[in-house]
Amino acid sequence: MKRRLRAIVPALVVYAVLLGVGLGLSARFAVVRVSGGSMAPTLHPGDVVVVARKDRPIAGDVVLMHAGESLVLHRVMRVDADGSVHTKGDANPIEDFSATDADDLRGRVCAVVELGALLERWRRHDTYATLPAQTHSTRR
Repeated sequence: MKRRLRAIVPALVVYAVLLGVGLGLSARFAVVRVSGGSMAPTLHPGDVVVVARKDRPIAGDVVLMHAGESLVLHRVMRVDADGSVHTKGDANPIEDFSATDADDLRGRVCAVVELGALLERWRRHDTYATLPAQTHSTRR
C-alpha cells in the first residue's frame, strides 16, 4: 500500500500544480473563436484569439465586448475619460453607433492564431512551393 501511495502522490502533486496554473491563467485570459467578418482582413472567421481580461484598452487595440446578448471583437477608435470606448470593425465603413461602457468590455486581444486565414487560403486552392529534391540528400 505504501508503495502505491509513494507512486501516486507525486503524480497528484503535479496534477494539482497544473490545475492551479490552469485556473490562474483562465482567470487572466480567455480564448475566443472568431465567427464574423467585421474585422477582416485583420481577423477571419475561424481564427482564434487570446483575450487578456484585465487589460485596459487604448486606441488601436482590438477588444472583446458585450453588444446586447452577443460578444463582439472590434477595434478601439478612442477612449473616453469615463473608460467607455468607441469602436469600429475593420471591414465596416463607419464607427459603431454608440460607445461601449467600460463594464461591457471583456478584455483586449493579445494574440491571434490565424486558423481562419489559413483555411481560407486552402479553400482557394493556393499552392505552396516546396524545395526541390537535393542531390546530396540520402533520402530519395
